[in-house]
Amino acid sequence: MAIKKNQICAICGNRFTIMEGLFLRDLSDLLKEQVLKTNSYAKDSSFICLKDMQKLRIARMQTIIDQDLRIDQKMSDELKKELEKDTYVITNINDTVYGKRTTGQRLADAVAKFDMKYENFDYVAPLYVPTDSELVQTLMQTYQDLTGDTESKPAISGGATFARTMHNCVAFGGMLPTTPDFMHQANENWSKADMRKAMEIFAEAIYRLCV
Repeated sequence: MAIKKNQICAICGNRFTIMEGLFLRDLSDLLKEQVLKTNSYAKDSSFICLKDMQKLRIARMQTIIDQDLRIDQKMSDELKKELEKDTYVITNINDTVYGKRTTGQRLADAVAKFDMKYENFDYVAPLYVPTDSELVQTLMQTYQDLTGDTESKPAISGGATFARTMHNCVAFGGMLPTTPDFMHQANENWSKADMRKAMEIFAEAIYRLCV
């Protein structure tokens, strides 16, 4: 039996099941205050969907972070003015240290204020294999021999591939110069002719690397 979507969100106006949100009376005082700021007609019995609650929490978190940054900047500016009265060399430590921190470190510091912990589970270190290595040279020679394309060159990609999990491995093949680029787009597809050519290149490359 399907659960009826008989609850209307007071923020977005869409219908949801009772399992997809909470009533205003069940929210914390801070979240209630945020809802009432933009929805003065909301009552304790008003329904708020989970998606909008998440947006409210993120907005609240961002407000606190922005307030802290403004306070830090004000203190830094005041200190700078005092120090400038004498012959000091002034460096804004906030700019220096904050600018060197990674995105992960900044997120960790931000969520720590809410007794939360940020941890990156899927980080894979960057990988670079020289173009003059035996691996790359063999792959390129195989590709050139079977396609006649001597213009294309090895490329470096900022995207992550499984090659990064191994020390002597590269992403190889797939799209030929004449292949329409539908990669990671709507209606992504690959012609059978290109697929067969790629299989031929892969097979020959494996043979040359292993024999």
